[in-house]
Amino acid sequence: MIKKRSVSVLFSLFSVMIVLSCSHSLKSKKQQDNFNLTKSKEKYTAVPENKLFASVDTTDEAVFTEAQLIESLLQKVNEVLKPVYFEYNSFQLGQDAVELLIKIAEFLKENPGIRVLVQGHCDERGSSEYNMGLGENRAKVIKEYLINCGINSVRVEVTSYGKEKPVILNCTDQQCHSKNRRCEFVSLTR
Repeated sequence: MIKKRSVSVLFSLFSVMIVLSCSHSLKSKKQQDNFNLTKSKEKYTAVPENKLFASVDTTDEAVFTEAQLIESLLQKVNEVLKPVYFEYNSFQLGQDAVELLIKIAEFLKENPGIRVLVQGHCDERGSSEYNMGLGENRAKVIKEYLINCGINSVRVEVTSYGKEKPVILNCTDQQCHSKNRRCEFVSLTR
């Protein structure tokens, strides 16, 4: 009984923290609609974000294709979409992760045509099944954070690789393992 209450209280506090950290960037629904400018006969027309991604496949069977970006945008993507790191056996966002995610949310707001795939990864300890679930939870907490910051959910996909794609193989110390406990971002085509 006490454990359930403690978990419930921690989850509630975590939810409040997410909402508060994004509250400065949230707007009313009318203001929240993102628009892309589409050029037609030297005339620019605003296209609502929900129409921009109307044909996006969000089913579990969706196949993701990495976007081919122009050089300047690719450079900005590489500067902003840095890996988010996690503590051992955790999918809780630390202060560094929150600061990075605020920058990523702002970048996505400035570039409403970009979608991302959040890839959850784990270190090599634990079973494959456990780490697949942990990697998925890590990716999902990032997606939820970005949604709470005003990013449309159709713009953020998640997947888990568990311990299958470590950055560093055969780790023997904590510092090495910490580089594998991460979520990475891939920009997607529409």
